[in-house]
Amino acid sequence: MPATPARPRPSADVTVPDDVTDLMLWRLAFDVAVEHQRGPDGHCTNLRCTGQDGPCDAAIQAARALRAARRPATSTPPKPIPRTTRTTTPRPTTAFHQHHGPAIGRANVTTPNAGRFTGWFTHTATAAANRRRTQLPRRVPGAAQAAA
Repeated sequence: MPATPARPRPSADVTVPDDVTDLMLWRLAFDVAVEHQRGPDGHCTNLRCTGQDGPCDAAIQAARALRAARRPATSTPPKPIPRTTRTTTPRPTTAFHQHHGPAIGRANVTTPNAGRFTGWFTHTATAAANRRRTQLPRRVPGAAQAAA
């Protein structure tokens, strides 16, 4: 028996609004909201919500997630950043390059232990890995049962 193809999600054919910040949350919330529509009698049409009056819990949470997935609406449009047309003179950097001591407000950093590496790959570790392993005496399968 061949497997039945999965139903297409309702959010697959819908254009996503420009102010959506979380695409996955918006698509999932949209799919849940479509599946939990109220019928003509005011009850949810989804079989999981039989007998619930008004919008079901899933529809309420889906509406909340749809709002959370979008950028909050602002009453005024964002102000454009003003661009200056005047040229600014660069700061003199000669004082920075003339300083030859430790930086003020910074701690002295000691040099790393060059030549004294004590890590995973020491001489004793490689020697132990290359050492020939002692062989166990060869046992014949079933010899213990034959002796009994």
